[in-house]
Amino acid sequence: MNSVLPQLRPRYGFKRLLVRGDSAFDQQQVREACRRHGAHFALVGKELGERPRLAGAVAEDAWVDFVSSTHLRESERRKHCLGRTRGLDQRKLQACRRRYGAKRKLQIQVTEVPYRPAGAETTCRLVILRELLEERTFDGQMFLLYERYQYRYIITDLPMDISTAEVVDLTYDRCDQENIIEQLKNGMAGWLAPVRESYGNAAFLLIARLAWNLAKAIAILGLPPEAVRWELKRFRRAVVVIAAAVTRRSRQPWIRISTPGRFAAHFEQAFARICT
Repeated sequence: MNSVLPQLRPRYGFKRLLVRGDSAFDQQQVREACRRHGAHFALVGKELGERPRLAGAVAEDAWVDFVSSTHLRESERRKHCLGRTRGLDQRKLQACRRRYGAKRKLQIQVTEVPYRPAGAETTCRLVILRELLEERTFDGQMFLLYERYQYRYIITDLPMDISTAEVVDLTYDRCDQENIIEQLKNGMAGWLAPVRESYGNAAFLLIARLAWNLAKAIAILGLPPEAVRWELKRFRRAVVVIAAAVTRRSRQPWIRISTPGRFAAHFEQAFARICT
């Protein structure tokens, strides 16, 4: 981090830097490196030290209900989806048949308290998420149903003009980057290493990265905003693998798309935005 952060401002011209990470980055040396190079941090915290005590000492009226911006966008998108209904969750049904336990989130609340980590000279913001979980376990004879609270922590030095809910959204937006790595690995099979030569595997990885970047560029430029979060399999079905006929009339090529397809409207929208 000490070698990367100094290069971001002069080389790439970034004015504000935000370092995000999971609980493995909850370390004093990481926070000090961010302060040394003028970057803010928003890190998922571990449940250690006095953090559980601080969470338990928060007054009940200090907790505020929280709904992530991603959930709001997904709910808004589903309002405009016509002709589709969500089917049964087969994995949950199979888990019930096999008498496995299950968890369900009933409520998410958020609050924050001032907090000074061990060894730090300045005070940070400790954002606490309280999740009400409904758990169902099987003890061999019957299902037991009960509720309990689970706490999550975020340590940040973002200014106070950024609200607590915005801090949570900014922190967990990093999960999109983890999904990108997962899709490049499994969707594109970019780390397959199909040949024995190093140059051949490097070329395969480069082709996979170019294909991934091209797919995301098409999603950003021509498709609805939620298409950026699509998995590669869904993107391939929507834009790449479609039923169409290419004909030639009046010395011009014509593409006739099969309209009954569920993603035909998305393809036409992307084609019109990119090619015109």
